[in-house]
Amino acid sequence: LEKYVGQYELAAPKIVISFTLENGKLFGQVGGQSKFALSAESETVFFSKDVNLQITFTKDAQGQTTGLTFKQGGAVIPAQKIK
Repeated sequence: LEKYVGQYELAAPKIVISFTLENGKLFGQVGGQSKFALSAESETVFFSKDVNLQITFTKDAQGQTTGLTFKQGGAVIPAQKIK
């Protein structure tokens, strides 16, 4: 899970999503909003029941996490890893 920790910037609107690892669990935070817990659906797909969203992390040919796709309420927004 540590490979997903960092900051990702959504393409539009330009919002940063931060991911942290706490007690072996992945958490997300959009802007200054409350953190939400993420549960794994597969190796790269995570969801949160708290905020009804799905995150799919994307990797490059070397297996490095380069970004994600953020899905919520019919919106599908790509994001690039910035930190």
